[in-house]
Amino acid sequence: MPDHWIGRTLSKVQIQQLIGRGGMADVYLGRHVTLNVGRAVKILHGNLADDPDLRRRFNEEAKAVAALRHPNIVQVYDLDLYDGTPYIVMELLQGLSMAAYLQQLHDSGHALAFETAARVLDGLAAALDFAHAQGIVHRDIKPANVILREGSTPIRPSLPLPPDATPILTDFGIARISSSTTQTLTGTVLGTPAYMSPEQVRGEPADSRADIYSLGIMLFEWLAGTLPFNPDVDTTASILYKQANVAPPPLPNVDPAIQAVVSRALQKNPDDRYPKAGDLASAFRRAARLGPTTVVQPISSPLVTEGNRSRVQPWWIVLAGAGVTIVGGLAILIGTRGPGLAGALPSTPTFAPATPAEAPAPRSSPTASVVAPVVEAAGSAIFQDASAQIVVEDVPAPEASQVYSVWLISPDGQSIALPADYADGAIRAAYVDTDGVNLLARTSSLAISLEPSPDPAPRIPTTIVYTAELPASVVAEVRRLDDLSRGLPTTQAIVEGLQGQAATHDSHLQFAVEALVAGNLADAKAHAEHAINILVGQDSAEFDDWDGNGRTENPGDGFGLIAYVELARSLIESELENPIPDPGAADGPVTLLQDFGGLLEHAETSVRLAQRIAASDTVQEAQSIAETWATLRLAASASDTASRVEDESLRLFVSFRAEP
Repeated sequence: MPDHWIGRTLSKVQIQQLIGRGGMADVYLGRHVTLNVGRAVKILHGNLADDPDLRRRFNEEAKAVAALRHPNIVQVYDLDLYDGTPYIVMELLQGLSMAAYLQQLHDSGHALAFETAARVLDGLAAALDFAHAQGIVHRDIKPANVILREGSTPIRPSLPLPPDATPILTDFGIARISSSTTQTLTGTVLGTPAYMSPEQVRGEPADSRADIYSLGIMLFEWLAGTLPFNPDVDTTASILYKQANVAPPPLPNVDPAIQAVVSRALQKNPDDRYPKAGDLASAFRRAARLGPTTVVQPISSPLVTEGNRSRVQPWWIVLAGAGVTIVGGLAILIGTRGPGLAGALPSTPTFAPATPAEAPAPRSSPTASVVAPVVEAAGSAIFQDASAQIVVEDVPAPEASQVYSVWLISPDGQSIALPADYADGAIRAAYVDTDGVNLLARTSSLAISLEPSPDPAPRIPTTIVYTAELPASVVAEVRRLDDLSRGLPTTQAIVEGLQGQAATHDSHLQFAVEALVAGNLADAKAHAEHAINILVGQDSAEFDDWDGNGRTENPGDGFGLIAYVELARSLIESELENPIPDPGAADGPVTLLQDFGGLLEHAETSVRLAQRIAASDTVQEAQSIAETWATLRLAASASDTASRVEDESLRLFVSFRAEP
């Protein structure tokens, strides 16, 4: 029977097709109607319409989960109800689940290397400690809920995990949220038996230490190649009993120091475990005689294009969660082109040309003569990712033997001629790059010319009457972001960059404060340097070795939170300066500009305070500064601002001028 969700729009995401089905949710592929990017939509089973208490529980959990912004936690964009049915809108991740990676690794006779285990453990521990600090407990830590997001190098279980692969923890709080939808009572066991903590087995309230136990089970599995209590051998009832009452078997062929680390993580009494996931990760690195972690974090989930697609076809992991299977083994690919993929997704909507014409062809650099028009015109070009729309008003009508043409010109002099329409004193043209190329990253200026009709030399403009120059600084930053994000839409890249870098900044601010409480000035200075470099970005003159240890360290993406803010502000300002007002804009851009101003002020203040901590000579001196610095957490305000950016969408408005 037809799926009644297909075609519906939830939180600006139009549902396109079912891709996964499981015990507590169905997962759909959707596309954001404003940003034109793929999303995963998880629709939970159950209905909350008739129970106000269940609705309250769901809303509380949903708000907490949606507020999590961390580089190692899947981005949740929205959680809401549709006619009483709860749903979750999430990002799509390219990569391989940890469960699938381990299965293929073991099937090929390989084990997870200590360095790889430590690297994955570092990322997951950072995600858990961040969530726990917000009062959120995962409750279902297991390999199926970890995605190894692919970077520039394909993930192959027969080879070491690439250094730019990033572990992403998914389905935060989903078990608890799902319990609301199915009217599960307090005390019910939630989780997966093979990874479940003893207190969860007993139906007791689970705090952050339950997640640390489950993380310890995963570490045991990585090192031993099997679970301590194996569902392939034991019944579910037997596993639950052993989790609560039986010590795990010893790890085979490991150093006693490593065994001690795993044993502490798997203590039956929560008080005997590591207090934080980061403590477990650090202890494992020491026991395995590994150096400190080096964090490599991509800016965002990459979209695959012809130029960067790996030779081995990647899996597109849609966050289906526990028990959800991909329909028919289908791997969903977003933004790809090539043989065998036709019809995998509905076609992307594009702007239609103003007049029917063949696809624009690359042209040579304009060498036309330039003349002034009869009257001064007002007009603008609007660039948004792969699309450009041009409107120039108060334009004199061309002679009967002439037509207007619009040209997009690249920095190297190449140009594209667009079909233009003249009516009621205005020139209008629209263009969408069918390959999804960001036009802002490829265009430096525009021109409007008068051409004879018919045109004997269609590849060369004849008489240029209007031009528009794109601001060089903005275009340079868009190009840098386009390269870093590997072609993500500008708005999406800025949204994800703001959220991710603010969360990473807050984590290292907290690490610095905790180091000072422990009297460790060196660690506090190191994390102060991290916070500075996360904020300023590697192109800044302030990107430096602030703690003086001989290394310039940056756990951020390199673009810099301040650079994200300044780029967004430049785009908004271009809209406010547009000579042709946008009737639908209202006060949105003005308010958004004010929000970014406040965020920029706080970020710059954080940089100054962190620099003072990095220059401090004593713990006491740094502690006095940290009292103020600790109040400058940016994740909440960055998240709020980013959500409004997504609603508004960011565009560059460029004004035309008449050529003399």
